[in-house]
Amino acid sequence: MIAAVLYWIFTTELWAIPAAIVAGILMVLLVRQYRRLTGDWLRASTLALVNRYGVARQQRDWINLPDPHDIAVPATHPYAGDLDIIGKASLLQLLDTTGTTMGGERLASWLLQPAAPHEISPRQEAVRELSGDLDWLQELQQRALLGEIDDDTTTKFLDWTRTPGSRLPMLTWLARLSVVATLVILGLAIAQVIDSGLLIVPFVANLLLAAALHRKVGPQMDAAMEHGSAIRAYAGLLALLDDKQRQSALLQEIDAPLQTAGVRASEAAEQLARVLSFGVPRGSLQSYALQFACAWDVHFYDRLEAWRETYGAQVPHWLEAIGWYEALGALANLAYDNPDWVYPDVSATNDRIAGTQLGHPLIPAARRVSNDVTLGPTGTFLFVTGSNMSGKSTLLRSVGIDTVLANSGGPACAEALSLPPISLWTSVRIADSLEMGVSYYMAELLRLKQIV
Repeated sequence: MIAAVLYWIFTTELWAIPAAIVAGILMVLLVRQYRRLTGDWLRASTLALVNRYGVARQQRDWINLPDPHDIAVPATHPYAGDLDIIGKASLLQLLDTTGTTMGGERLASWLLQPAAPHEISPRQEAVRELSGDLDWLQELQQRALLGEIDDDTTTKFLDWTRTPGSRLPMLTWLARLSVVATLVILGLAIAQVIDSGLLIVPFVANLLLAAALHRKVGPQMDAAMEHGSAIRAYAGLLALLDDKQRQSALLQEIDAPLQTAGVRASEAAEQLARVLSFGVPRGSLQSYALQFACAWDVHFYDRLEAWRETYGAQVPHWLEAIGWYEALGALANLAYDNPDWVYPDVSATNDRIAGTQLGHPLIPAARRVSNDVTLGPTGTFLFVTGSNMSGKSTLLRSVGIDTVLANSGGPACAEALSLPPISLWTSVRIADSLEMGVSYYMAELLRLKQIV
């Protein structure tokens, strides 16, 4: 295409113009075909990775699982350190199938902060519904992983959507008139009414218009293109959320913001992804040719700003919905992988923790020892004794970590489990502190004071 344009510039032979157009069309078609084939290959590779992670979770093979999201937890947290909630070989690592920061942080918050009693049953209902479709859950994982959505990209993209638009109507109309003038001159030249050399007039005008645009909003346009990769990934996730009609009340509530004036979020995101697919990096040979031919960036920027004016304010709500689905999907994956686990009955009418065949979720099923456990009612306690390495602390941690799962709305490692709403505190791993001047004995006393 570039060679044909240069040939016309130096010879003004008319046949070079349609040759350049045909070459440009062929280039676009080849690039699109390449992108499609590359996308198919990447999807298959990512799905294979998702399944390898699934096997590692079943086997509690922590080495071959990805590190969970990095969540800061204060040392004074009521139970996170004692029950391995966060970090390597933790409950979060077992559960964390999320691919976005929103999903990972929401899931971690559910494990670190018990849900209100009225929130648990709706979450369980949503998890039950999602756990019935493994293909959909794996597709959710692979689209998030494939998008490689990082915090910095998402933050900058959100900043762009929140920035007030600055459309340039005068520049846009001049660019459109220049395109019309190009077509008119080309038509008259083909009819041999005028000389094709007059095409240089609109071509130079196009270069001037593109230069004017870049001076005004070049950095903004570059930022949208650079960080627009996030919306391409989010468009795929939003399309998956639109895939089915949800039955549970919680999922229907999450879906509510995913439509704006009759347009679904996935359609709007796809519109932006389609606009961004026509962006050409500044400074490339293609960019110079397109600016010369039709002031391409002026038309591209106008479509970009039109989208931002219409949908920019809705983007944070879309991302929040993705975070909800990823967190619920993580619990749903746990339920699918462990069909013999139970959804606990968390009710204020229960006066004790009563578990049948209660086990530790982080221990592989082949090595797990389960027990019937009753703790309560008020005024009673459970006294556990036995020799060293007989499993006393594992039993206590099993009660604690299954309570965490119950309070998150997920399934627990038991045949049956009922409990009242509980504020969980533990004192298992006590450490002294030379820096703080606190002995082991004093650290124990301070922890027990916190609990009491």
